[in-house]
Amino acid sequence: MLDADFLDHLDPWAKRIEVVEYSDRQFTKPPDVLRGVGLHTPRSERALKELHSKGMG
Repeated sequence: MLDADFLDHLDPWAKRIEVVEYSDRQFTKPPDVLRGVGLHTPRSERALKELHSKGMG
């Protein structure tokens, strides 16, 4: 684990892995995939603002 205010760690190959709340995601998955894994959470306001600032919202 990294010493920080968030949940990140480095894997054995020095890749940084960040654990985030799923509603803060910026990527998208097809509705059938979301249903299959039982996720129906909307995106957070923060994620929507970040997407919009990138012209993707």
